[in-house]
Amino acid sequence: INGESFDLFSGKHSSFGAEAVPTGSGVLKGIAGTYKGRAQISLAKMSDIDGLNGDRFTAGASMTLYQSEYTHLGDAGSVEIQLLSSVDWTASCDTEGFSLSKTEGSGSAFITVSFDANPSTEASRVATITFKAVDAIVAGVVFTLTQMPYQALKSDAVVEYIELPVVDMTSDSLVYISHDLTHNGDLLHNYSLLFDARSKVSRWVAYKLYDELLDQVTSRTDTWAYDPKLPIRDQANIEKRAYTKGVRGHQLPSGDRLFSVDANEQTFYASNIIPQNADMNSEIWASLESKIRVVANDCDTLYVVTGPLLTTEEGQQIEYTTDIDGKRVAYPCAFFKVLLQYRKESSAFGGYSAIGFVIENNTNIDKNISSKYAKTIDEIEALSGFDFFHNLSNEWESDVERTFDANNWGL
Repeated sequence: INGESFDLFSGKHSSFGAEAVPTGSGVLKGIAGTYKGRAQISLAKMSDIDGLNGDRFTAGASMTLYQSEYTHLGDAGSVEIQLLSSVDWTASCDTEGFSLSKTEGSGSAFITVSFDANPSTEASRVATITFKAVDAIVAGVVFTLTQMPYQALKSDAVVEYIELPVVDMTSDSLVYISHDLTHNGDLLHNYSLLFDARSKVSRWVAYKLYDELLDQVTSRTDTWAYDPKLPIRDQANIEKRAYTKGVRGHQLPSGDRLFSVDANEQTFYASNIIPQNADMNSEIWASLESKIRVVANDCDTLYVVTGPLLTTEEGQQIEYTTDIDGKRVAYPCAFFKVLLQYRKESSAFGGYSAIGFVIENNTNIDKNISSKYAKTIDEIEALSGFDFFHNLSNEWESDVERTFDANNWGL
């Protein structure tokens, strides 16, 4: 009745009426009922108490966990365990590299488990944290912590696509990443990038545009996500909202990858997203992206490289914004796009011609792109420090990169 006690009895003529009832815990069989407000259980035979073979519990004692398991990335970190207890307790961990903020206590408590990075890049490791009661017979509880393999900052193999700049990975914070997908049963290269873990932005993103890639068979997915090829610790969290300064801008536009859902989803990886001034993003930058699609539809293949200029000659200090987690993310002072078009019917320079653009990352007076923002590839190489279109034949590269004809680009 009161949840704590009941009367146990047998018939007065039963052969086991004088037997002592075990003081342990377990399963008790019988006929339950109440009499004058008291709970009663009537035994029919001695074997009804055979199930009372466990240790005796302390009256009112309890121990449980608010949450009994957790999975963490392979990075170093900590997890807080909430223990709900009415007794004194001890805590222990069976795995090297994990430590507890408390190994004993009384009553309910929060215990922090701290741990190093997983030394393995291939296998998860599991730590078992065991809580036991002191001077009270109550069942212990176990918390299971699984740490995933450590994800290292690692480059993909470089394939020399025409659009690729020279891939410079002299800094240990720079990695080359290539994103591919299956389209119509074939493996298709989507885009490449040079990611900087220190600034948490890609220094350039390179991709192609041609007829098949310009098909519009799907719509914008808005699947903001971490790049699965990069450690989360090195990426900005762009999943829920923009930065404290700037909006989430694409380097490879979502609008350039509407030929498949997979291709469009890859444009929403954090490695392709970068802080941009809101007006610049929605006005002159969008105008340039639209102009590029017009050009791409009019030539055989268009090769594009987009990237940020993090500093200028006047200002060598990188400006930073922050993401929703408080990570510092480089806020560019300007952006560049370099374009190389191929027209097989053209005889000049093997059918290739090029142009570049630089747009400051602020509210611009102009809403539409024009020739005033155009530059030669050589000029943008000097500004950015990157060597573009080096896979072109030496016979044409220098001529293509030192000049441009605005008329060839609809400007």
